Amino acid sequence: MELIITIATLLIIAAIVPLVWNRFATESHDIRRVGAVRELQRTLKTSFLSHGIYPISKQAENITAESKVITSLISDFLVAKTHLPLDPESPKYDLLYQSDGRTYTITFCQLKFPQDEYELGCNNKVYPLPI
Repeated sequence: MELIITIATLLIIAAIVPLVWNRFATESHDIRRVGAVRELQRTLKTSFLSHGIYPISKQAENITAESKVITSLISDFLVAKTHLPLDPESPKYDLLYQSDGRTYTITFCQLKFPQDEYELGCNNKVYPLPI
């Protein structure tokens, strides 16, 4: 009888752990995503102060290791190839960047854990930090 109770308890725990883990993993991705956005904003500000212009991307582009904005920041030694400000769930979700050189928009998702002024969904936008 004790063995049955022990097995039942272990089965219940085994069923609950993946659910809890999923929730924490998603929250962690949301927190890391906002961190990547903020890091990208600071890096773009530094680039703007050096060049007087933001990297131009007339159409919204996914921010990946090969995107124009990242390669521009890497060539200016503002971002290391080993520490890129990317979405933690890329390529499933990506940060989007668009700029005319004078200003920019970064669009990103928050899936489970709204933070600060960001809401759930993929319509969160940030703009240049004040200079």
